[in-house]
Amino acid sequence: MKLRTFSLLSLLSFFIVSTSQFAQGQPSKSREDEEELKKTLYAFAKAYSSLPKTKKRDEVLKHVADNLTSTNITARVNGSITTDNGTFGMFAAYLNKVSRTENFGIVYEVKDIIKTQIRGNNAVMVYEVYYEFTKDGTVWSKGTETVSMLFHKYGEVWKIQHFTFFNIEDQKFRGACLCEVFSAPTGDYVAKTTVPAGKSYITSLTNYIFKGAPELDKQVIVDNYKFTWKANGELIAESVAPEGVTLTNKALGNASTKDEVVVLILQEFLFKNNCSKLVKKGR
Repeated sequence: MKLRTFSLLSLLSFFIVSTSQFAQGQPSKSREDEEELKKTLYAFAKAYSSLPKTKKRDEVLKHVADNLTSTNITARVNGSITTDNGTFGMFAAYLNKVSRTENFGIVYEVKDIIKTQIRGNNAVMVYEVYYEFTKDGTVWSKGTETVSMLFHKYGEVWKIQHFTFFNIEDQKFRGACLCEVFSAPTGDYVAKTTVPAGKSYITSLTNYIFKGAPELDKQVIVDNYKFTWKANGELIAESVAPEGVTLTNKALGNASTKDEVVVLILQEFLFKNNCSKLVKKGR
């Protein structure tokens, strides 16, 4: 009886040791898939960061499925929360725009992979990424975001099927600006403008003094800046000296009303580096 017990124990021990050695010698399929998922993620991040320089949109798209969907949830520096949904076509169009924009820069750096879960041909990866967008050397926005990506395995290749961004803006220096324009009985104007400025938005008031007779060229004075509003509608920055640098005869565009003059100076001169677009409230 003792001999039989010993034999059974010996057989069980041999089975356990043999199985353990086999497992150590052959990486599990799940482990292999996890490594492939990491490679796909880092290749996607590298291709996306390099896009403004390489202009190779397909190097990014080869990592996503043709039926890609996305959700972007952003808590903005102004306190608002926005949700945007996307498709493969919208993502491809966005990449086209990025590749055509001159002097644009992207930093997209994966900082930490929080979780990876694999089941069959589907997988979920959650990670944290640092992002930064620049234009002409100026930072537009930067921060960190948490991303959840759903992958599907097509044959032997993992592709991104869906991604959801949870983004809390850290700093925003360029974006949509809001302005209100008010006229005084004297014919002069005041503009109230709200623009992104890093960790918050700032609101400023600017006075516009119009000098000159109707049907003739007019001079527009805004703080220490001088502009000429010609009778044909052309608006020119005649002589300004920001930080000691003199600019003369800089054409800003055309305006047919005083309201348009105010908006043009705001968008094309005073807040050109802050406003991707200017939304005018009121009249």
